[in-house]
Amino acid sequence: MQDYLDFLVERKVYVSLLMEFLAALAGSLYLIKAQSFGKLRKQFVWFLWSVFIIDILGGYSIWAYFDDYQTFPFLKDSLFTRSFWWYNLAKVYRIIVYCYLLYYLVREAYLRNFIKWGTILFIIYAVYNMVFSGQFFTTYIISTIIAGTFLIVVCVFLYFYDMLVSRYITGFSRNLFNYVFAGVLIWYLVIPPIEIFVNHFIEENELFIEVFATVLRYANILLYGTCILGFYMEYRSKKKSITSVEISSK
Repeated sequence: MQDYLDFLVERKVYVSLLMEFLAALAGSLYLIKAQSFGKLRKQFVWFLWSVFIIDILGGYSIWAYFDDYQTFPFLKDSLFTRSFWWYNLAKVYRIIVYCYLLYYLVREAYLRNFIKWGTILFIIYAVYNMVFSGQFFTTYIISTIIAGTFLIVVCVFLYFYDMLVSRYITGFSRNLFNYVFAGVLIWYLVIPPIEIFVNHFIEENELFIEVFATVLRYANILLYGTCILGFYMEYRSKKKSITSVEISSK
């Protein structure tokens, strides 16, 4: 138990979990305080909570290792010893949710069709890789990560392009999802290129472990920090609008 806690502190794993929790909490407070909000915002908050839970549960392999498999003896020398399978599913899940949000945020029909069919093709490709690549339980499926990263980056650019052509750019600072997808774009431009070298993520390679953990930690701080900022900015904008209406009605 002490070794497990020492690992969490040394590697600062708790930082990413804390940021995920704070982002989900900020979203929940936004839903409670805001007098009106769309369905997508509620779904996004639930998504943030699911990400936090997924990463908590995904730590089972680290716990089992330091616990010498006493709590979960059935995991030892099984396909589930490492949590690669769990995060291979989680990576696909996150990409699908982001594309789902972008699909409903984009206004131009031809852009929505691109996002829809791009997501469908990605799901088919991801499932195929999980079943036939032979990597599902042993490592991150790099080809799926590359395809998903390409899809996300293109779709986010389409989202911001749609804002420009739709002339909604004037309300940029008041829209939650502008902050969210700015953070998502940066995250996917930074983290996947490092994950390509995941086969070097072994105990003997301390330098790679340190670099990967550090970059991932700061990328997560940025990603979930932009989510928190987005909730705050949109709530502040709504509050100002309500106050202005109340003053003008007096």
